[in-house]
Amino acid sequence: MVNLQAIEQGQRNVDGDIGRQFGKKHQDDPVLRMVERIVGDRPVDFFVDVHGERFKGVCFYVQEQTYKRGRKKVELPQIPEMIVKDLKQKSMKIYSGRGNNLGGTLRSQGVIQTDAREKGTFESYMYRNGAAVSMTLEYPAGLKRCDTRRKYVYVPLESGIRHFAGLFPEYKDVIRKR
Repeated sequence: MVNLQAIEQGQRNVDGDIGRQFGKKHQDDPVLRMVERIVGDRPVDFFVDVHGERFKGVCFYVQEQTYKRGRKKVELPQIPEMIVKDLKQKSMKIYSGRGNNLGGTLRSQGVIQTDAREKGTFESYMYRNGAAVSMTLEYPAGLKRCDTRRKYVYVPLESGIRHFAGLFPEYKDVIRKR
């Protein structure tokens, strides 16, 4: 499942937290409601959140859902490391951007620390629908041309999902179908 609202509204709400909309009764966003209708009661295997941000770089994060009170906190640093290695082999310039660390410690302004029980976020909504893993891809918001957008958005996304499938064979069939 991809965060369609972030793709459509990311530039207009770049300083706000547009993910904290699910479960708010006063919120009547048509894109958000469309996501809820698409998901419905169907289980979600993993969640991909794509953001256009105001910095000149691509960041990719992978996490399993975490619980703040120590019940479970599992991070998957080997996946971003593999993604970075793969993309560097393709001579792509990858930036860490705004203090985020791609290859080692996972840090990302609230993304990695998302609590599965926290209400109103895309991640918590997807976790409640069964997602075990959340992926976040941030790319420069100013990308206009299709070939540039593909290089900085879709290639890292494809690379990440491919490596994810390689590390977790149980998701391979699910990923292939999407």
